[in-house]
Amino acid sequence: MNRRQFVAHESSGFTLIEVLLAMIIISVSAVAVLMWQKTSWSQTSSTNRLMVAGQIVEKQIEKQRMAIARDPVDSFAAFKTAYSYTNNSSGVIVVDSTVSPPVLVRWIVYDTLHDPNLHAIRNVCKVNLTAWWTGCKPTDSLQVETRIAKNF
Repeated sequence: MNRRQFVAHESSGFTLIEVLLAMIIISVSAVAVLMWQKTSWSQTSSTNRLMVAGQIVEKQIEKQRMAIARDPVDSFAAFKTAYSYTNNSSGVIVVDSTVSPPVLVRWIVYDTLHDPNLHAIRNVCKVNLTAWWTGCKPTDSLQVETRIAKNF
């Protein structure tokens, strides 16, 4: 056979470079989807924790309002006996162990509430509540401000 007569046949498959490039593109895409999924799961988990913390705060506020309704003279004394609590210089920390891990709720009760003209509003307390899960990031906390009427 003569060298000039030898003709290379064209290949109908993929080259090694094309296969490697396709694998890299698929790998990068898969990693991006997995990272997005992980972020989505963590945000959903955080949202669920905050929703449960909100329900616990709401339950505690209603429990306190009922305690005040039963004993309007000594309004917030009933609060301290209703919960296991720790006195703290910045309020009372209530532990709710009905969920796992437990939720901590800090109650700060302001005895005197003022209107915009700085006149004292009688029989109403301003209450700031902060709820957070034990062992979680500090950013996973819920802050609520409400008013509770007493001595009605």
